[in-house]
Amino acid sequence: MWARGYFELLDSDLRDESDSIPVLVQCQNVGDFYVDDRRLFGDVYGYKNSWHVLYLHPGMHVINVRLVNEIRIFGGKIPPDIRFQCFIKKLELQQIGAMVLDHTIIVPDLVDGFLAGKFASVAILNTQEKSWITVSNVNVINSNVNVSTPAAAYTKIQSYVPYYWNSESHLDPILKGILESSIAEYNNDLYTTNLVGIPILARVGSDDDNVPPLHSRMLVRLVNEHSGNPQAIKLSEIPGKGHWFDKVMSDDVMQEFLDEHLKINHLNQSDSCPKEFIIILLNPASFGSKCGIQ
Repeated sequence: MWARGYFELLDSDLRDESDSIPVLVQCQNVGDFYVDDRRLFGDVYGYKNSWHVLYLHPGMHVINVRLVNEIRIFGGKIPPDIRFQCFIKKLELQQIGAMVLDHTIIVPDLVDGFLAGKFASVAILNTQEKSWITVSNVNVINSNVNVSTPAAAYTKIQSYVPYYWNSESHLDPILKGILESSIAEYNNDLYTTNLVGIPILARVGSDDDNVPPLHSRMLVRLVNEHSGNPQAIKLSEIPGKGHWFDKVMSDDVMQEFLDEHLKINHLNQSDSCPKEFIIILLNPASFGSKCGIQ
């Protein structure tokens, strides 16, 4: 299914001695879209932290959006409910060059007067038409994970959007094994040993129709089994809530957990890594580091 729209750029939008107009373009909750004949990727989950910079001539332009009912975005509603937005913003002269995306800045939490970490993250967008920008003084963030607060986590893709809804009656078992091996990298339950020793508060809504609570319960159970402690990490299952809701990452339960463990980590930074731990991975290219090992 496709949606089509049009927008117009005026001659009055031209800058001095230029025949094109710089604009920021992005469509949220879609995989890809087209501006005229140019294919662009969408902001699938609607995070609002990625933009395309286009230099377009004055006149009418067409935008074509490919609509897909993605269960991970819209949930398992029947009939499907597809919602998306497209934004087009003209760049001002002072925004040409290196543009800082203010809303994507990430800084450590402040706990009892101490920053929980030493580094911050700042996203920079190159808004020039054909020139590169140079970013210097880049620091590598500490590889240790202090705490983890997964929300609506899933065990594996096959169970996230159940593949078994499709018939496998005539599928060659060997071919099935090859196909499943190609996506085994995303089987999160394989990596639960990597989480031993990390304070974790898993959160999920009891009425989540996108990633059912069973996923979070299973992951918590696996980590606790590997830890040898049935209470090593906790599950916070919120009654009556769905896949995502306001304050899921900022309510009192979450804040108390972060305050407690980030303060402990700050006071005992040398003990942030367990003396013994196991690392399991399938693809080193997609795996981060733990305790300096990568």
